[in-house]
Amino acid sequence: MNQKKLLVLFLQEVFGRMSALEAEMPLVKSMVAGHVARGVAKGLISLSDVAGALPQGQHYPLFLLVLQQLARTQGRAWLTQGLAQAKVDLESLLPEGNRGPERLAEVLEDRGLGFLLPRLQGDLWRQLKADPSATALYRWIRDSVDSQQQTQPAFVHALVTCLLRYILGQTTMPQLLNTNQANNDSTDNNESAVQQQQQQNAAAPERAQLDKERELLERYQALLRAFLGERPALQLAALYALQTLWHSLGFPKGMLLRWFVLLYDLEIVEEEAFLKWKEDVNDDYPGKGKALFQVSVLLYCWAFFHHA
Repeated sequence: MNQKKLLVLFLQEVFGRMSALEAEMPLVKSMVAGHVARGVAKGLISLSDVAGALPQGQHYPLFLLVLQQLARTQGRAWLTQGLAQAKVDLESLLPEGNRGPERLAEVLEDRGLGFLLPRLQGDLWRQLKADPSATALYRWIRDSVDSQQQTQPAFVHALVTCLLRYILGQTTMPQLLNTNQANNDSTDNNESAVQQQQQQNAAAPERAQLDKERELLERYQALLRAFLGERPALQLAALYALQTLWHSLGFPKGMLLRWFVLLYDLEIVEEEAFLKWKEDVNDDYPGKGKALFQVSVLLYCWAFFHHA
């Protein structure tokens, strides 16, 4: 076993004992973060390895403490580049039940890490909260986002993520709009938030909520078609945005299949893009295996009729 794998196993062992260590040494997270940051700076371990050992906000805010140390010792440019290469989803490292674009922005700003913010997604979310009408959003994009950027998968990922969060927050998952709550750092509060999220994920939405979900998506149908129409690569980016959000929310029951059907019925994403997503191998977006399982029957039917 090489040195890197041994170090990852050692970190997992330390992280596993974090609660017990904290009872004896209240500042143990800061101490551990300092050592981990030095290991990252020396190339002994990667940021993606550290993030992988702290899934779903475990031992929060340990990962952010590592980032703060690296920002001080290695500089902002070094850290920004390192995070981009590691493809770390910062939002998934917040405690469950206390996530969202606005919450991520608040946390990063409070810790002097605002330069890491995904600016476009944050700006889109603020615009949606200020005026959620499709006309206002389209006008803001036209005036504020470079026309070349509007044709990039990153823009589509940000746009679809924000629209999904807003629609779900207004309908089947209202907790998504309650992301400005005070940060719950205690173990008891975190466990309570996780349990609440799990209960909400398992509960079947009411018929009225599902009807409103479709109604709200229809309001943004023309806007989404304007950016995705006849662009298979961008439609694929939209599906990955849906998959990533579904994964970050803890795989809510029925959500992915429901939204696949909605996007297809409203002709926002074409059959070709769904089949491309099925075959595409891309480790940049988490949850693909579970996602395929959830929508396998639907994709099989589409593939059958596509080749018939």
